[in-house]
Amino acid sequence: MSTDRPVLVTAGAVRTMVPSRPVAAGLLVAAGRIAEVCTPSRVAVLRGSGVEELAFPGACVVPGINDGHAHPAWLGHRWPHTLIGPDGFAPPHDVPRAGDARAVEAAVLSAQRHFGSLGVTSYTEGALGPGEDDGLTGVMGSATIAAYRALAGAGRLRVRVTVMVNFGLVDGVSDLAAIRRGVAGTGFDEVSVPGSMVVLRGLKVFADGIPPARTAWRDRPYRAAEGDTGSPVTGAPLVGPSEEGGPEAALRLALRAGVDRGVQVAVHATGERAVQVCLEELGGTAARLRHYVVHADLATPAQVAAMGLVGLGATIQPRIATFTHGALAATLGPSDLDRYLAVGAMLRAGVPLTVSSDAPVLAPDWRADLADVAGRLGWADRVDPERTEVLLATCTRDAARQDGAESWKGVLAPGFVADLAVLARDPFEIAPAALPEVEVVATLVGGVLVHDGRPGRPGAASA
Repeated sequence: MSTDRPVLVTAGAVRTMVPSRPVAAGLLVAAGRIAEVCTPSRVAVLRGSGVEELAFPGACVVPGINDGHAHPAWLGHRWPHTLIGPDGFAPPHDVPRAGDARAVEAAVLSAQRHFGSLGVTSYTEGALGPGEDDGLTGVMGSATIAAYRALAGAGRLRVRVTVMVNFGLVDGVSDLAAIRRGVAGTGFDEVSVPGSMVVLRGLKVFADGIPPARTAWRDRPYRAAEGDTGSPVTGAPLVGPSEEGGPEAALRLALRAGVDRGVQVAVHATGERAVQVCLEELGGTAARLRHYVVHADLATPAQVAAMGLVGLGATIQPRIATFTHGALAATLGPSDLDRYLAVGAMLRAGVPLTVSSDAPVLAPDWRADLADVAGRLGWADRVDPERTEVLLATCTRDAARQDGAESWKGVLAPGFVADLAVLARDPFEIAPAALPEVEVVATLVGGVLVHDGRPGRPGAASA
């Protein structure tokens, strides 16, 4: 399919995710963008004019999927090995380190092929940067940012990448001074340029750990482990002490560094004390700069309500909560389990919400993620187009907002990029529980086929 001349994309249904015009018969694509959203009569006229057509009979076109938080290059390096597998948790560094630039590029290309096969046209690299230049993965440092930029410059990048820049450690205590130096010296892309392939969007900070490991920063003790006679464990912040005070003061100063620079801040925060610090430090600028909490697993009802009021977003990973339920039951009390990952409360409170994979913790699959959310909400077994729109928005329209790119991606409208996922079935005509079985027929980025799963086709396009 050429991008040099207009192409008519048709399917059984086109779901635009634009409330004022939710369904169309086709899209006229030109120069990588949507030139027209077409009615059946307009499709007939265009066919009569001899315009090239890319037809997907019986399929459904939706906006390209946007995974709002993952570690794709790490997934690409590890694939097919994930951190949670059939036998439980794998060691995070059980796969040898990527040793050079070629290995880093190979990891990125592997990631874009895999995500492309799932209909994903955009994703957020949740933590790349100099903090991990000497890290044990070899694919989460500055070299990976350079690889993305080089591939984009050469026209070989087939997915849009939002980078949250990490100046600390992914697994360990980060240094406040390094975070401050990094924020001051980095050229962030503070404006989302339409059509961008790689955007350095903002600052990533790790505030705490995870509940199964008893490292989420809490305001109450964890359940005592068998045989434990020590002091109650509540977790702790993961930014090192500074001359201004201890770890909590350092965490607050790290967040302020991003706020003072005027960039988006994404914070890994799972425990309620970590979430509270995010509210206090980011709440005043959350709506303007689109700050968000990654995970927010143990946010209290009051915190969820406050997040909605100030516009502090959240990106959640429901399947991880499902897979780790047994480990959570061993560390949390019943009341904590009841409110864990309060997606319903978040939606009711108006929290800007995205559903994401956090791959390679699990293999990415937005269909399974949305089915899991639907199950938590009691929506799984009923066909309800309004609820399906709420679900699908979390990885299309709302994810584009998180990226600061809602003016040019995330819906199918004139002038927007022609990033499309083509599905074998219309998700608005099935119950969410059936989503995981829906095949991804094709994926287009900027009007270019990057995955073609039709019978007899070559599949994912080579780089």
